[in-house]
Amino acid sequence: AIIFSIFQMIGTHYGLGKHTGEMDQYQFPTLIKIVLASDTFYFLCNWAVKHALLVFYTSIARDTPFLISVYIMHFIAFAFGLSSILVVLFQCRPFNKTWRGTDVDGYCINLDAFFYYNAGVMLGTDVILYIMPVVFTWGLQLRRTQRVGLSCLFGLGGLVLIASAIRMHTVHLLITKPDFPWHFANAMICSVIENHVAIVVACAPSVKVVAMLFFPRFTSSLRSVVSK
Repeated sequence: AIIFSIFQMIGTHYGLGKHTGEMDQYQFPTLIKIVLASDTFYFLCNWAVKHALLVFYTSIARDTPFLISVYIMHFIAFAFGLSSILVVLFQCRPFNKTWRGTDVDGYCINLDAFFYYNAGVMLGTDVILYIMPVVFTWGLQLRRTQRVGLSCLFGLGGLVLIASAIRMHTVHLLITKPDFPWHFANAMICSVIENHVAIVVACAPSVKVVAMLFFPRFTSSLRSVVSK
């Protein structure tokens, strides 16, 4: 996530966030290379976060049907993450056609279709991932403080879904109103928020250990929830 964010900051020095008409054309190939690297680390981060969440869910899903659903989502997350990275890296043949465009003979995949598919599947899997813990804990007998803790955790998941939905809208603008540096920057802002908030949610079981040192009363309730 840090490397992904660093590439975004570097990209601003090469026109990311500007309108196409404001860019120097010599910057464009370098910007595409940065975007290529950035996208790769974005999908790697998202891939890792999804699996981290699913590992956490394994600790709260005791029934066999719930565990099976976690394993199925592991497979879907793995296949989706790997395919996304491969498409980003090998979207054009030869490889340098990705940033050199028409200056090089070859061909590229339909990126518009990929962006739509990827954003849609990303949003769909996020919705499923953040609904799963609600289903897993639906029948638990919890005290009010425990429910508040879970509600806060699921609320952060809601922020991830909002960021993912806004990202899908920016992808639509990127395709229908071509202004790549401007619209792609907006999409990346949503992606940064999405990944970083998701990391916070995935790290909740570990954060409780640190929080116990400062808020022992509150975290005792959270600990009892996670241990079930």
